[in-house]
Amino acid sequence: MPHTIAADAKGNIYVGDRSNRRIQVFDPDGKFQREITIDIPVPPGVQPWMGPMPSAEAAARQSGAPWAICITPGPTQYLYSADGYPGRTYKLSLDGKCSECSAQPRGS
Repeated sequence: MPHTIAADAKGNIYVGDRSNRRIQVFDPDGKFQREITIDIPVPPGVQPWMGPMPSAEAAARQSGAPWAICITPGPTQYLYSADGYPGRTYKLSLDGKCSECSAQPRGS
């Protein structure tokens, strides 16, 4: 179930699917290229940015799940993704690597 969508300068389409905690990448013809999953551990004691503390199961489903994505313009493009819990924004290369994160997203 797509929740957010963006395109890069080459016409590739990035589809954020928060229900399945993934960003799918398709070429300009709609052919599946790869999947990016953000698996960055939630720091201990973090509080949600809004609402009550989610259950452990709900927190695991929300952490890294793309609620919003965008791609920057310019010769070097970056993919930004935001999750709902704990409310983080991730800066990724278009191949799904996070240079500023303590753990790396999985790309397949």
